[in-house]
Amino acid sequence: MIDGNCNSAAWEHHTGDILILPVGAFEQHGLHMPLKTDILNAEYTAKILARHFDAALLPALPIANSLEHSGCRGSFSLRPDTLMRVIRDIAEEAETQNFRFLILVSGHGGNFALVPICRDFNRRDRKLKLIPIFPSEFGDYSGTESSARQLLDIHAGEVETSRYLAMGEPLTAPLPQRCSRNPDNGGFPWRRQDLTMFGVTVLNPDGYLGIPDAATREKGEVIHESMHRNLIAYLEDRIARLRKQPRYGGSGGLAIRELQPSDLPELMQLTADAHWNQLEAEWHFLLAQAPETALGFAHRGQIVASAVLLPYPEGPAWINMVIVAPDWRGNRLAPRLLAELLARHGTRRACKLDATPAGAAVYEKLGFRRETDLLRLIRHGGLSAPSTDDIRPMTTDDLQQMLAEDRRTFHADRSALLQFLHQSGAPALTDGNGAFLLARPGRNFRQIGPIFAPTPGAALRLIDAAADGESLVLDVPAQQTGFLEALTARGFRVQRPFTRMGLHADKREEMQNTFAIAGPEFG
Repeated sequence: MIDGNCNSAAWEHHTGDILILPVGAFEQHGLHMPLKTDILNAEYTAKILARHFDAALLPALPIANSLEHSGCRGSFSLRPDTLMRVIRDIAEEAETQNFRFLILVSGHGGNFALVPICRDFNRRDRKLKLIPIFPSEFGDYSGTESSARQLLDIHAGEVETSRYLAMGEPLTAPLPQRCSRNPDNGGFPWRRQDLTMFGVTVLNPDGYLGIPDAATREKGEVIHESMHRNLIAYLEDRIARLRKQPRYGGSGGLAIRELQPSDLPELMQLTADAHWNQLEAEWHFLLAQAPETALGFAHRGQIVASAVLLPYPEGPAWINMVIVAPDWRGNRLAPRLLAELLARHGTRRACKLDATPAGAAVYEKLGFRRETDLLRLIRHGGLSAPSTDDIRPMTTDDLQQMLAEDRRTFHADRSALLQFLHQSGAPALTDGNGAFLLARPGRNFRQIGPIFAPTPGAALRLIDAAADGESLVLDVPAQQTGFLEALTARGFRVQRPFTRMGLHADKREEMQNTFAIAGPEFG
């Protein structure tokens, strides 16, 4: 742990993301305990938590909400809204210093203002999460007389006095004798909520609520042990949950609906957040080709996740554009979208996809089977290549020849896709001898593919001709080892692998003459 006894360099070197703020109170505690008791309570527990979680520990806020002690000289209080503003300021500073959790350890049960400010801060889904803690809620009081008698022992009584003694602190006066006016004054028994209508000294003019003369150091040690054990278990669980799913509302308030052209700005934001390469043109194509199987999760009118199933006549449909906004990851949105897509497509109809290594494990659980390994290669900047005078732009007749080759390879009619690529404005090339290349522009790279060619050398000449200074990306079947070596010699590097996977698919593509696919979103 680190705290105020450390210098700034120690704080800079600290790698933890948990910050702890003790929140005390400065208020009367009868005659037998000092006004700073709640400061001591907060600091004592906060230090134990800081050590356990290797956290950063701030100094205690000495004055908070002690309105119920108004009228007792020496008791000082902030207004609730003042305390909330102080907490907000500290939280925002903690967020700028890259902390992810701020645990507020209240030594005073009356610091109710901590709850609404934490709730308001957390509901905004900021990077920092606030966790308010009232340690007294976590203790085991079964061994106390007040618990056995079901007394309202909530301030300077048996429990708090026992805890105070267990901390090794000295009493400021002998423990008082029991007061017949506490806890009920002969009427309906007092409740904690009554402190919103009556000050503590209305319930008991002596300023304590409970039976302090039943307090012992031994009881305090038992209470502290149970309190800290339960509190640590609680915080470990809650922090783990927040790390896994940080959204305040979880996956609530979501609805699956068909994507519309009006969603394009949000779809492009999803693409940008995922650092993918697609432009609006690809989304336009997909929405036009798959009007009923281009789906998204909408939250308060905003698309926060997408998935598309692109139908290919006579062959398997293609699953693509499975994207979840960063703030919504961890809510199983992608599996839910996939389940809806498969239900709409038909539970026994074939579909395929190209999956990342992480995605492949998810798709296997859905019944997809691995078929072909692919490698994504990228090259930044222009490509110095030999002369490619034998390469020319593809004509409509050339495109028809490529369509025939694509149908033989892919076992489907992808004419709409290849026509879209042919008209994308990127190079569409052939050598006139059975080698074809299509491409499309992208956000980060020009995407090259598909490429069909009778030999690796013919495919390389097409790439040389297509490289006019743009950064390039292409996805190559892993079986094309010689072609991959040649690309590496030209300055390409492997970025990541993909795995082609199929569900209810009984045919695999013939990859002997395929040197680049159209991309994982198209196959």
